[in-house]
Amino acid sequence: MPRTSTAQPSTAPIRDNSVGRQRVINRMMRGILNSPLHGLMSGRLTLLYVTGRKSGARYAVPLAYTDHEGQILLVSGGTWVRNLRGGGPVEVQHHGRRITTTPEVAEDPDRAWEIAVALLPPNPVLRRFQQIELDEAGLPRRDQFDAARERGAKFIALHPAG
Repeated sequence: MPRTSTAQPSTAPIRDNSVGRQRVINRMMRGILNSPLHGLMSGRLTLLYVTGRKSGARYAVPLAYTDHEGQILLVSGGTWVRNLRGGGPVEVQHHGRRITTTPEVAEDPDRAWEIAVALLPPNPVLRRFQQIELDEAGLPRRDQFDAARERGAKFIALHPAG
């Protein structure tokens, strides 16, 4: 069972580098995921808090996820993922609780594939967004997975502390 963080959430403002409609959607998702109404979305989305390596700015990124073998699995093509390298702890608002995790950005193609195999089959919207279909066996198509990685998709496992 993940340890709930006892640290008080920072009061520093949250930056949002998304644009247009995505900025509006992210703002709404952050509001819902941080409210008593989180149950409306927390079965599909988690809220990852990252701090910019250079800027020190705080970001709260809503992401589709899959819980798998005690890990929270994600994929993103955003440049914010660079802030996870180094494995320093990050907080996530997950199922209505703030928990501390250690991120693993899968640089190794085999590890990224392991994450994709667990993450993508139960997430049709995420598959569509990453342009990865399932094959006859119910696995991500390897050629489309490779193409997504070439486009910058990063497969991530968050390991809850404790």
